Amino acid sequence: MRLEAAEAELGAYQRAQSVSGLGAEVFLAGMGPRVKAVEQCRRELAGARLSAGPVPHGGSLVELWADLTVAERSHALRGLLSDVLVLRGRGPCVGRVRVFGVTGDLPVELGVAGAHDREHGGLESGG
Repeated sequence: MRLEAAEAELGAYQRAQSVSGLGAEVFLAGMGPRVKAVEQCRRELAGARLSAGPVPHGGSLVELWADLTVAERSHALRGLLSDVLVLRGRGPCVGRVRVFGVTGDLPVELGVAGAHDREHGGLESGG
């Protein structure tokens, strides 16, 4: 991956060079292109992540969820949700949780409840 290589090069330069041995100007002249390379790779990666759809190809999110990595799950949720509003309190989430998708308010009808929700009757739509 280009980003990892650019970060490794920057780190190696920082460890191998001494500001006192080179002088600040020479050290910074060597750092500049390396820092710019890392920043450019990060911008390219961010652009690629933004242009990728939130759900991987080949099925619905519910069908794919168990096989997704944590990073893929995180990407999918960031691409689908804009906000989650949770009011303080205990007990069921109904009436306390509101989920907003990137296109507006989403109904909270989750097919798979977590352990806490299974113990407390699951989640139901609040609206």
